Amino acid sequence: MPKTPKNSLIPSKFNLYIKVGNKYVRYYKFELTNSGFYIYDYSERGDHFSYHNDGNCFYHHLGKRSIKKIRKPLNEYTGIETLRCLNVFMFNSQMLKLKNYSIDNKNDVLIDRTIPFCLEINLSNKKVSLPTLTERINSKRFQRKLGNLWLIIEVYENSKKNYVSEMRYSPNKWVVGQNFFSWIDNKWQ
Repeated sequence: MPKTPKNSLIPSKFNLYIKVGNKYVRYYKFELTNSGFYIYDYSERGDHFSYHNDGNCFYHHLGKRSIKKIRKPLNEYTGIETLRCLNVFMFNSQMLKLKNYSIDNKNDVLIDRTIPFCLEINLSNKKVSLPTLTERINSKRFQRKLGNLWLIIEVYENSKKNYVSEMRYSPNKWVVGQNFFSWIDNKWQ
């Protein structure tokens, strides 16, 4: 069997489910393909995050690219970065895909926690141990290999009871017009 070159991506995927009532709902689908890394949300609107091999990253909202960030090429990725940090609140039940308890993949993450809670998703090129933060109550972490990358997912209660937006790891300084762009008036600005 031929060896995979160090700088190539190994396709793989898994899902993150949260418990709503007595059923599990797919909240995120994580997928690494030959063209890049994708995080699909629970809606049917086409909302997702993409990190392409050339380093271009997009947040897609309502099926359209809304934010563009330029990072290092994905196949050269090193270090750790927080990709998402968010609060999980109540849901619009019409947007959810309810399913009976079942695991599609042994790597799927099942979160059996009462809403609301906070969720942080970190990308790393190696398995790491995150330091404990005291304001993150009842923290639970999941580490999943995604091809030749690692996702570290932390679920916790927020002791500050505020809207969570702080990113634990952000190695980039985002500068509008240089490596951070918004789609305004049909062009990247």
